[in-house]
Amino acid sequence: MSANRAAPVTFRTARGQLLTLGQPLAKGGEGSIYPVPTRPDVVAKIYHQPASPAQAAKLAAMARVSSDRLCRLTAWPLELLHDQSGRAVRGFLMPWIRDYHDIHILYGPKTRLREFPQASFPFLIHAAANLARLFAVIHEHGHVIGDVNHGSVLVSQHATTRLVDCDSFQIAERGKYYRCNVGTPTHTPPELQGKSLATLTRTPNHDAFGLAVLIFQLLFLGRHPYSGTPLKANDLPLEHAIAQYRYAYGPGALSRQVRQPPHTPPVNVATEPIAALFERAFVSTNGRPPTRPTAREWEKALTVAETQLTPCAVHAGHAYAQTLTTCPWCAIERAAQGRLTIFNVLVRPSRAAATRRPAFDLVGIWAKIMSVPDPGPAPTLPALPAINWYPTAKILGTAGGGCAIGCVVSAAAQPIIAATCLILGLTLALAVLWLTCAPARIAARKTVHEARRQTHELADRWREQAGNEAFLVKRGQLEKVRQEYHDLPTLRQRRITQLQATVQQRQQAQYLDRYDIAVANIPNIGAGRKATLQSYGIETAADVTPKALQAIPGFGPTLTHNLLTWRASLEAKFVFQAQQGIAPADLAALDREIATKQRQLEQTLHTGLYNLQRLSQQVTTARTTLLPAIAQAHHDLTEAIANL
Repeated sequence: MSANRAAPVTFRTARGQLLTLGQPLAKGGEGSIYPVPTRPDVVAKIYHQPASPAQAAKLAAMARVSSDRLCRLTAWPLELLHDQSGRAVRGFLMPWIRDYHDIHILYGPKTRLREFPQASFPFLIHAAANLARLFAVIHEHGHVIGDVNHGSVLVSQHATTRLVDCDSFQIAERGKYYRCNVGTPTHTPPELQGKSLATLTRTPNHDAFGLAVLIFQLLFLGRHPYSGTPLKANDLPLEHAIAQYRYAYGPGALSRQVRQPPHTPPVNVATEPIAALFERAFVSTNGRPPTRPTAREWEKALTVAETQLTPCAVHAGHAYAQTLTTCPWCAIERAAQGRLTIFNVLVRPSRAAATRRPAFDLVGIWAKIMSVPDPGPAPTLPALPAINWYPTAKILGTAGGGCAIGCVVSAAAQPIIAATCLILGLTLALAVLWLTCAPARIAARKTVHEARRQTHELADRWREQAGNEAFLVKRGQLEKVRQEYHDLPTLRQRRITQLQATVQQRQQAQYLDRYDIAVANIPNIGAGRKATLQSYGIETAADVTPKALQAIPGFGPTLTHNLLTWRASLEAKFVFQAQQGIAPADLAALDREIATKQRQLEQTLHTGLYNLQRLSQQVTTARTTLLPAIAQAHHDLTEAIANL
């Protein structure tokens, strides 16, 4: 027997049958996992120490309330295992869950690209919906998970989810509760922070907090909802931020003295209803625990959200809520200046033949662009003919009526009296005319003002719309795009040269990227600080740099030293392989980047041709329609001035 192989171990089942286990598959702080050679569908969890009476009673209750549905979705205890005497409980049998990863592998951008290369944003939403469905099943059986954490949730390549470490759940059997004695602070609700959990009876509303945190981490690049940038320069541990309901996202974040961390998407990236559910889960009313969204509410909202995403026009792996006008993932990657890739460009070979596009003809598309007629500068407006207008009949009739009054009165009198009456009549006529025409004068002034405004507005529109300035700007932009497309091979070669010059540096970065902080043992870096690091995009040893750590609130000299020491210990083990050259993954990433840029430029040229044709037609149409309108405005202004 090999010195590295442990001797076979044998235990007795609850039915008295002896069971010999294989070599251990994994070892944890509480126990080890063993295969069962005679039963390939199950594994055995064996505790390092015999179970206490309370623990043994809980395991027996779990075996009694087991169901097919629970066993399909979780590593539920099926049968107790005793020592060979049959007295002490040493562990239990449970379903063997294969080909699954811890959920933090999926929500961390770097680990996701490595282990889930085809996972896009819709995949994350689908996984979140499955996770909510899984929580709902546990709650519908009357149980509570209690210690919700990223180590007890597993995800497959098909976005299905499973739960492990079920022996820590709070179990209900015939009105009796077998409590959950432990909790992970980063996923423990505010009202339970700092409390003794062993004496508490948990509720689904407590689980709902941990569920919301996991869903948030899935959709927000592994960020924790309470890990933000404090407005005041003070160290607020994550557990304290949770206890104080300092949700770092949403419209009220600033009022909670915290700001959303950099390089994160908007809170409505997965639709407004999802953002509203996060607000319900993480924000308190009057300091009291909120009634958080249930697992079924999450499941329904996430299932709907899957159908309300729009694909990015630039990056085939990006998708986001239809209500957003631009792709938030592209914006984050641009802000990171090439240091962050969120999703791979999706490639589906099975559909490639059906979706293959014809070869792009740069010469042909440019010939079409250059054939679009340039409308030329705006012509000078033709001189408009002078129009001699007289007051309208209505205006003349009013004035004539006053004169008529004076004439009638003077004709019936003696000459002296007639002259006097004529003067009085004319005076009276003028007074009547002045009084009766006051509203008309005001209206006439308004008419003149409006006619002048209309004339000036049309002149401005002629200058703006009848010229070719916008046409020339657009064609100049397309010329730059054409040149950029033509230079793509040169760009690729230049980038390859850069990769060749940094082979050793990139090999070391890829080596360090294999060491995830989430599972590392670093002094004074517990679950809360690991979540904070994740919220600032620090996932692996490669991300640990003095500059990156300096930007994180609360990470002073001691914590920074511990992290840098951990990285240095890993760097000391790195061996450069000069013969390997450029890593295939780096070359593939470069080709994906060039292909994405090529598609973007092709789309810009196709769209640009249409826009250029539209601009040319708009100028021609503007000239045709504005000239009659300008002539009519001139006519109206002349008449209005005459009337006034």
